[in-house]
Formats: sequence, C-alpha cells, structure tokens
Amino acid sequence: MKPDLQTITSIILDEGYYAALPTIGPSMYPVIRAGDKIYVESLMGRTPETGDIVLFKSPSPQSSPLRAMAPRGEEVSVESSLSNREEVIMVCHRLLKIFKKDGTTYYQTRGDAYFYKDIPITYDQIIGRVVKVERSVVSLPRKILLTLNPFLGKFTILNAAIITVLVWIKKALVKNNHLFIGYF
Repeated sequence: MKPDLQTITSIILDEGYYAALPTIGPSMYPVIRAGDKIYVESLMGRTPETGDIVLFKSPSPQSSPLRAMAPRGEEVSVESSLSNREEVIMVCHRLLKIFKKDGTTYYQTRGDAYFYKDIPITYDQIIGRVVKVERSVVSLPRKILLTLNPFLGKFTILNAAIITVLVWIKKALVKNNHLFIGYF
C-alpha cells in the first residue's frame, strides 16, 4: 500500500524535521491563502496554545455529514469520533480553546475566515503546529496582517468580520472596474 501525504508528514515530524506543505482552500484567509506553503513542526508531546495554528486529522466533509456549523456561542457536540470514519483529511485551523469533557481533553478550532467552529478534536488528531507561512509575492496589506497575526489570533471573531469586509470591498472594487486586486 502506497503511503499517503498524511502518513509521510507524520513520519517526517516524528523524526524531528519540519514538514513543508502546500495549502488549498480559503479557511485561514488572509493569514494563509490557497497556494501558500506552510511549515509544520511536531508538538513533541507539548500542548498547543490557544491562538496556535494547528494541522490536524479531520473527517473528510465528503465522507461525513458532521461538519460543525453551530450558531455563535453554542458548543459543538463532541460525540463524534474519528475512528469510525473512513476518509480523513488534514486541516489547518487556529486553536480557539482547550476544554475537558467527561475526563477527555478536547481542542476547539476554527478557520480564521469562518464564523463556525470545527468539531472538537483530541490531542491524537493533532499532527503539528504551523511555525511559518511562505508566499512568493506578499502585498503590503498581507505583510501588515502577518505582522498582526499573533494579536488577531486572540480576536478571531473580529478577524473573521474584518476579512468579510475586505472581501466585500474587493468585490465592489472589481465590480466597479477599480482593479486593486493586488491589495487583497
């Protein structure tokens, strides 16, 4: 059986090396964009901290109807288990909080560009922590957002609102033929 990217990444991290991975999807916009390269390090038994961007194993949205879309402020059910899923994907999202339920420690994550939380995960699902984001062309607003990243991590709802406004402004500029696309 040919090893998949998740298995190879885990082996690399277990040996103490960084893993460099390409990204897809908009969930961590603007800190991480589709096509950026993330560098991940193993936790080596350490507990991740709130605000860290973590790479973790998650049920594939295609194989699981349990994509958490709880209204703001509601807790997401932790009854689901990764072990009874067949397809698993790697997801890179920000750690919002750590909590215990029935003696088990759970980690609540969410993509910076999303208003809904992910299904809580356990420590054994966490592959590593993102330590660097690489991008070949970086605009001035992105440099500012990357500089503010440690502070924005503490205010992720505000971050999601800011991103929504920026995307709306970009669409309005493009629609009105004000082609400032490079700024976002």
